[in-house]
Amino acid sequence: MTINKVSQIAICEKVIIFAETKKLPMKNWKDDPENYQRMSEPHANRDAANEALANFYKEVEEARKKHKIADILIVIKDSCVYEDGEVGTFLQHSQYGNKLNGISMAAYVYGAETMEHNETINKLLKGK
Repeated sequence: MTINKVSQIAICEKVIIFAETKKLPMKNWKDDPENYQRMSEPHANRDAANEALANFYKEVEEARKKHKIADILIVIKDSCVYEDGEVGTFLQHSQYGNKLNGISMAAYVYGAETMEHNETINKLLKGK
């Protein structure tokens, strides 16, 4: 898996990990703006970003085996400094388990994220 420069920017503020065998309790996730800002700093270059991704996926594979999670779908949005000195955003996804489950898992996440997004926008419009 390598990063290619892309001109499109997608909006996604968290890594989405969904295990089809059991819904994870998302309410236990807490906002951490300071940590998010630190993690949002671009990788120094493409090689550093690729190394970070390789290490992340290695830990995911180990955790998947340790916790016996059959199907996982991951979407990552990150950034790095490219050879021309510009900061670019990249998106990447990876799936572990039965490849036939990927589309239904992505559809589930799309629907759930859309619902949460709309709820957040509605709260903001109501001043809450």
